[in-house]
Amino acid sequence: MSKRNIIIIIIVVIVLVIAAVIILIQKDKPVLGPSPSDQKKVSEEISSETEEKEKEQVDPMAILKSQLGLQARSFIARYGTYSSDNRYGNLKMLLPQMSVRFAQETTNEIAQKGEEEQGFSSLTTRIMNLNLKSFNEKAEIVFIGQVQEQEVKNEKIGLQQKIIEISFVKENDQWKVDEIKTR
Repeated sequence: MSKRNIIIIIIVVIVLVIAAVIILIQKDKPVLGPSPSDQKKVSEEISSETEEKEKEQVDPMAILKSQLGLQARSFIARYGTYSSDNRYGNLKMLLPQMSVRFAQETTNEIAQKGEEEQGFSSLTTRIMNLNLKSFNEKAEIVFIGQVQEQEVKNEKIGLQQKIIEISFVKENDQWKVDEIKTR
């Protein structure tokens, strides 16, 4: 071994020894923690905050709006993304989430698209934003937003942004998508 390699090994060993000594010195030092009175104050603050949070009740309407907002986002993305390759299978999978009327319309639309298609076509939808437009807990909830659609038809690609409106109605105590409109 050359002198250079020996010097490098000695330096590495010295650095490791120094690091080990520092770790041992730090380990022997007592850890300063909060005093018993400080611990009592902190536990009292935590318990009072917990009691306050329990007193505050979560608004069930806020939960419903949030859940339907998430459902609307998911539905729009799935409804607006399909291709002729899979024979519109993802649209068929969404039928249980639709009202009876809208499911029938969609079924007719799928049949019509299947007959008309010549070559490959697909549509991919991305949601840009979505906001609550109207809320009637007993009848209808409407969200409005903006989407970006990329359409491929016979190797031609088109990209456009649209305004989308999705309506939910209550059917058999379940919220179902009743309509999607784009402009």
